[in-house]
Amino acid sequence: MRKKKMRAMKNIHIIITLLLIFFTCSCSKNDEENNDLRSSLIGSWAEKPSREQFIFTFNKDGSGIHESLNSKYPEYTHYYPFTYKIDSKTMTLTIHFDDKPQDKLSLYKIKVTENTLVMHLYEHGELADTFYLFKQ
Repeated sequence: MRKKKMRAMKNIHIIITLLLIFFTCSCSKNDEENNDLRSSLIGSWAEKPSREQFIFTFNKDGSGIHESLNSKYPEYTHYYPFTYKIDSKTMTLTIHFDDKPQDKLSLYKIKVTENTLVMHLYEHGELADTFYLFKQ
């Protein structure tokens, strides 16, 4: 009877160890993918120049700034600081603008290449806007 309990405990210990190894490996892979995507996003991305131009700057620390430039009326230029998170599995970029309540997040589906960033803004589950940005 005692040997059965020892064997059962040993099996439970092995199963728990294997599960911990599995979850540790899968988490680190996802973290690496998020870091790779974050690295490719770091820097400034701008729309082609026009009367009104948007520029997004992403910093390494998860902060950034959105600039809304108006070439005709520079006094209407605005700067919006934000923090962001990336999910590489869903290619989702979540931005919280500092001037918004904590529960008001902007959700973007993104496509990023070396020189191009496409950001599809979703509001209430619907596509609201698309930004085509180029690395500066």
